[in-house]
Amino acid sequence: MIARVATFGSFDPKTLDSASVEHLRKTIKSAPGYIAGFHLWNPETGKAVSLAVYESREGLEAAGRALAESAWDEPGRDPEPDEVDYYTEVIEF
Repeated sequence: MIARVATFGSFDPKTLDSASVEHLRKTIKSAPGYIAGFHLWNPETGKAVSLAVYESREGLEAAGRALAESAWDEPGRDPEPDEVDYYTEVIEF
């Protein structure tokens, strides 16, 4: 398994277009090997985390290609994370 964790130091979900967010989530979930995904937001601090877990790196890369082909990553379309990390030791509990 592999997990992609993107962190945002300052985030306001009210600035996002709900149809675009649904498109993002649907595209990610349709990638081969998708296991789980969560968008986390703390309204008190404004911090947010996007977490997606896949069976393999190939599934994660397929999701990235699908998003690129859908023009989701056009400048200004989505907030840029402050940091993105990948974890290859994923243990479900």
